Amino acid sequence: MEIDKRILAVLLAFIALAAVFLFPSGKKTFSPIEGIPYLYTDGASVLVNSSEECASYGTRCYVERSNTRYRDRGFDATLFTSGIYKGNRTGAVYASSGKRVLEISQYIKPSDGVINGYISFSVRDGFIVAKAFIDDDWKKLLGNATIVWGGRWEHSKPFEFNEVYPGVYVDTVYDNDTSRFLPNRMVSDGNFAVTDASPDEFRKGAMDGKTAIIYR
Repeated sequence: MEIDKRILAVLLAFIALAAVFLFPSGKKTFSPIEGIPYLYTDGASVLVNSSEECASYGTRCYVERSNTRYRDRGFDATLFTSGIYKGNRTGAVYASSGKRVLEISQYIKPSDGVINGYISFSVRDGFIVAKAFIDDDWKKLLGNATIVWGGRWEHSKPFEFNEVYPGVYVDTVYDNDTSRFLPNRMVSDGNFAVTDASPDEFRKGAMDGKTAIIYR
């Protein structure tokens, strides 16, 4: 006996609805963090929305896994990301014994045993403004941090752990050499980094046992 098409349609709809509740997709919703318009959270992770921060200043930037592209009137720069974990050079992610231990990403999840870091960029009032974000896993596992930057890595300052969300910290540096973001320049000297090495160790490449997130 054939099943009535209307009954079959109702059965299929019921199965689809049940699947939504029994097997959720796991996709999380990020909501704005009050007072910081470019930061979002899902309750466990923080999303740094660089594109929105740039848009708030009338500029544009695009973020991919391996690079950040910043575009503004008169500026066009692509900064490529790389990392160093305990002396081991890597890309945006480093895994040890099959487990992620370092990740450079807009998504920062504190207290998960993975060191997260990210740097966002904008050009304002004659300065490159770089906002460096790291999480409490960095603080717990590595201790202090230093920001190093400049065409020849000539500038440095201790990272100030300004908490913008529980377990997520930010510090900002300003560079008046905006020529490094001009479109006719090779941006191999974009040069911004956060590291647990001393500035001299970082500049000399003496990174045995040291960690860094690097944009250049």
